[in-house]
Amino acid sequence: MVLSQLDSTSIKYHGGYADVERGPGERSGRLSDRAQQPAKRVPQFQNVGNVRMLPAMKTMSDKTAPRLFLEEVPPADGLKGVLDTVPGFDHRLVEHHPRSYSRDGVRISKGDALDFYPKWDSPVAIIADGPYGVAGYPGDPPKPDGLGKWYEPHIAEWSKRSTPLTTLWFWNTEVGWANVHPVLTQYGWEYRGASIWDKGVAHIAGNINTASIRRVPAVTEVCVQYTREARFGVDGRDVSMKEWLRHEWQRSGLPLQKTNEACGVINAATRKHFTQCHLWYFPPAEAFTQFVESANKHGNPRGRPYFSIDGKRSVTGEEWERMRSKFRCEHGVTNVWREPAVRGIERVKNGMKALHSNQKPLSLVELTVRMTTDPGDLVWEPFGGLCTAAAASHHLGRRCEAAEINPEFYALAISRSARYYR
Repeated sequence: MVLSQLDSTSIKYHGGYADVERGPGERSGRLSDRAQQPAKRVPQFQNVGNVRMLPAMKTMSDKTAPRLFLEEVPPADGLKGVLDTVPGFDHRLVEHHPRSYSRDGVRISKGDALDFYPKWDSPVAIIADGPYGVAGYPGDPPKPDGLGKWYEPHIAEWSKRSTPLTTLWFWNTEVGWANVHPVLTQYGWEYRGASIWDKGVAHIAGNINTASIRRVPAVTEVCVQYTREARFGVDGRDVSMKEWLRHEWQRSGLPLQKTNEACGVINAATRKHFTQCHLWYFPPAEAFTQFVESANKHGNPRGRPYFSIDGKRSVTGEEWERMRSKFRCEHGVTNVWREPAVRGIERVKNGMKALHSNQKPLSLVELTVRMTTDPGDLVWEPFGGLCTAAAASHHLGRRCEAAEINPEFYALAISRSARYYR
């Protein structure tokens, strides 16, 4: 069976997704409860362990990515719409879940994310893949210079609902991001780094006339990491974490060199954790706890408790760790992500036409989720599209709140979500 033969057949996706990802700012939908039966293996799949997987799915996350299987299902009776021939679309699921679809802590809601932010719990990660300023769909500004204004209401809500534990991953074009960056910093988001998605030369496939466009063909996008800094109140002033640490120790009346004795080092504490220059490092929970214990035991009794936010008790090591975002970089990962544009079975199509102009690879979205969250953490996907972040969250055991304003994308997204099996 070749892919062209699948165009008129409704297909169930098991252990993975028919990934229909959003491009400039789309949002998602839900999936069906059918498809609990063994899947028929398609001949052109390659063996990967004890499963078969299309060559196109051999991506950065081979070891952990959900596998995609196909099972032919007769097209739904009586459907006569643009989505009827899309593999995996389930109109009955959409009829039963017209406003939202939930599964295993992952919820996809139909509507504008601005209406849902106040109802969602605080996120540990936000995967934002909204408008690019390329007029890619209704509502996408025609030029990137209007993106800052477009995103500002969303950024204001992200800032209001996030904590120092939150990481924002902001997808866009290079110039689109450049227009939004000032708004992000205005609302307190701190730039950590920009990763480049390199889709490879095959992305243009000779279809670009450089004499006409008079620029180098673009095969990249950016995914930019932002975090939020914890701030503390000291004598009516708003101060940084490193200022607060030094202030609390000095308030105890103990000399700074005693911080080294507190955690059993020669000079690392004063050199790394209590300096006020650019060489400052966040002290790990164990060292922070030792500073707290030493200050409360040996410091001026009248100032106790030290390292306290409410004046009643000291901050615990666990609370201290939650005052910065989570991050772990897997070995060999850099800020250049060489991954082809989504194709093959992962690409959501209606016949030969891709339904989403900028579908993100599941492998890359999973990478961002793994690096900055733990199982059980909440991920926000405000511009769902095909809700790839929701799919990635489900696969990795995270919770997710996703929103998609476009009814057709919502329908595809929930259909995709319902047929996926970890």
